[in-house]
Amino acid sequence: MFNVDQVSNSKGLFDYEFYFTESPIGGEKTQSLLGTKSVKNGPLMLDINSDIPDYFYYQDRKHKYMGGLVVVHSQEE
Repeated sequence: MFNVDQVSNSKGLFDYEFYFTESPIGGEKTQSLLGTKSVKNGPLMLDINSDIPDYFYYQDRKHKYMGGLVVVHSQEE
């Protein structure tokens, strides 16, 4: 689980929408890893199972390269 906690600036909240993807670039409007939902604020959840790749990314829908790598070390069955 990742917790997206947006902070406000002088013009209001920053407008970021994070999601999981296999893309190292990000910025996609529709693509998400295994149909997961994106979030603007709150928990970004993903169940780790045998369908999840060994590594993937969390990214922002509106800004390219604004995210990071997630590495799955092991899966408990």
